[in-house]
Amino acid sequence: MNGTLNNVTSADKIRIHLVDEDGYSRSAITAQLGEASDLALEACFNTVEQSLTQKSFSAPDILLINILHPDLLSDHALSEAVSTLPETKVVLLTMNPSMDVLDDAYDSGIAGVISKRMVSAGLPNYIRAIAEGYWLFIRPETGGPCAAEPLREGLYKHYLRNLETADQEIVRYVALGLTNAQIAKEVHQSEGTVKKRLFDILAELGLSKRVHLALVACDAGIVRTKDLLATLAEDLRLGA
Repeated sequence: MNGTLNNVTSADKIRIHLVDEDGYSRSAITAQLGEASDLALEACFNTVEQSLTQKSFSAPDILLINILHPDLLSDHALSEAVSTLPETKVVLLTMNPSMDVLDDAYDSGIAGVISKRMVSAGLPNYIRAIAEGYWLFIRPETGGPCAAEPLREGLYKHYLRNLETADQEIVRYVALGLTNAQIAKEVHQSEGTVKKRLFDILAELGLSKRVHLALVACDAGIVRTKDLLATLAEDLRLGA
């Protein structure tokens, strides 16, 4: 059942619509988001389809889809949400997403996948980060790798941990969602140099996408969620 929540005032707040058919988890998420003065949870829906066909609200800033296991949600549903709400950041909240799930979600065009094992650190912080333009496709920090090729992931970690400091910084900024131009500014190199070095790193790892590099960088400890949140906090401070 879908419904309006507390007649919230959405002006100057991050407007959120929640898709969650489980009453218990919906209550927990509602309570956590309700503690944040800059977030407005406008409505809850049982299904993605309901959230896309409703007429009571304009498109939200964030469509948060909570599901027990990502395999239960079709790629079509995610793609439809992205295409129907082009100005909305679609976010998936799920349990123990694998690298394949994160990869598929990234390809669908959504803004992020948040593991429920990370929510204890503060769901509002992740929502703010995504609303600010960061993409978040990071596996839980408290567990081991989920992929089916642990040996290969071990090689990834060894390679990344032994990179020169300058190259590790480039990889770290990729994992934080920065563009090549933004990375070049941070590391005081030309954009062409950054692009070439990233191409070489991806080739040496046998990876084809930036999101793959971001995932293995997180697993290798090159970047962690706290880095993302610290970066967001600094951006907000400078923008104040």
